[in-house]
Amino acid sequence: MSKLIQKAGFLNPKRAGRYMNYIATRDGVELLDENADSIYMRYIATRPRAEKHGEHGLFGAEDAVDLEKTMDELKEHEGNVWTIIYSLRREDAARLGYDNAASWRALLRSKQADFAEAMQIPPLQLRWYAAFHDEGDHPHIHMMLWTDQETILKRDSVVKLRSVMTNSIFQAELENLYIRKDAAYKDVTEAARAVMHDLVDCMESVSEPPASIQGKLLELALELRTVSGKKQYGYLKKPLKQLVDTIVDALAELPEVSECYEVWNQIHEELNECYGHSTPWERLPLSQRKEFRKIKNDIIREAENIRLGLPTFEDEKMRDEP
Repeated sequence: MSKLIQKAGFLNPKRAGRYMNYIATRDGVELLDENADSIYMRYIATRPRAEKHGEHGLFGAEDAVDLEKTMDELKEHEGNVWTIIYSLRREDAARLGYDNAASWRALLRSKQADFAEAMQIPPLQLRWYAAFHDEGDHPHIHMMLWTDQETILKRDSVVKLRSVMTNSIFQAELENLYIRKDAAYKDVTEAARAVMHDLVDCMESVSEPPASIQGKLLELALELRTVSGKKQYGYLKKPLKQLVDTIVDALAELPEVSECYEVWNQIHEELNECYGHSTPWERLPLSQRKEFRKIKNDIIREAENIRLGLPTFEDEKMRDEP
């Protein structure tokens, strides 16, 4: 799945001066006698390929932006000015309708409260402006944010903002991906249960060694005699939990289960890439995924049914059917 690229930082005259001087004096840029923040604002508003509204390309919360007045306001600001760049691949921007300033302006206006929350300020104290650059393979926006309060835009806040923007831009595609993820989860649990039922049905003719799944299931059934409390995974002692885990991982090696679990992992890798997580998705053994604790409790319930000689899941299902 495609992803939104985000780059964030902040400007102050001491650290950004040399860089701002470069972009302010490069060929084709009008020389200005302004501080670094104002130079950057004029740069993103008037540089080539910036989509313009009248004489410049700057837009913000208000309907019309007076560039000169806004730069005068910025000159008087003494704190940090935060900058964020949001970029999409050309084909994604065209497909999703974010290849123009109007769409980006509508999106940013709808997310003003989220940016204020990230800066830990009331929404009315947020000042922001942006410009859309329809450039090359990655059309993008440059955004500037500041407030009269001294704020620190923490890494967690920046990551959250990226998720907020991703959820909005890729809403329809993400909804489809989450539907597929839920279906894959159901496939894994049902495949594991079906295999387990088949194993129990043929218990009487088992001739495999004790290390087989059947042998481990029988071992678990016998060990459950020592459990006086709830017979659920979370209440078992460590040795019994480890025994259940070995059964889960043995089931995961069977094609019926492994194929479903592979699909589930692939979908999570897509989501991981979409949200731009720096850490790759880790493919853990099935027993180590807390999302699939239901399989563990199904195994325990089946072993307990064997111990008590009660009907198994399939028997109960057939009995309940009309």
